[in-house]
Amino acid sequence: MPKTDTSSKVNNSTLTPAVFDVQQQIHYKYLYRTHLFRVGFSEHPETYLVNISGTTLDDHKVEVSRVYDELHPLMAIGRAVTEFYDNYVCGRIGSIIIKQRVVK
Repeated sequence: MPKTDTSSKVNNSTLTPAVFDVQQQIHYKYLYRTHLFRVGFSEHPETYLVNISGTTLDDHKVEVSRVYDELHPLMAIGRAVTEFYDNYVCGRIGSIIIKQRVVK
């Protein structure tokens, strides 16, 4: 089989690893109910952690935690509630806690 020009070329590219001067610490800030209604839409998606506690039809306790990138925290809550009822059709939600990711 004859060699073509592309079969004998060697890639000599070097990749330099990314170096960060400051280590970033990730925290989640609790969002209160009044803040949820006052906050506007962000220009870029932000990360939200949604915790839902509830019970199934058989009164078994269920806790679900989900992480979403959304433009508004209520959009993240809506997705979490929809997924909760997709998994537990006759379930009941007891409490919803939402936290926003903060990088320090």
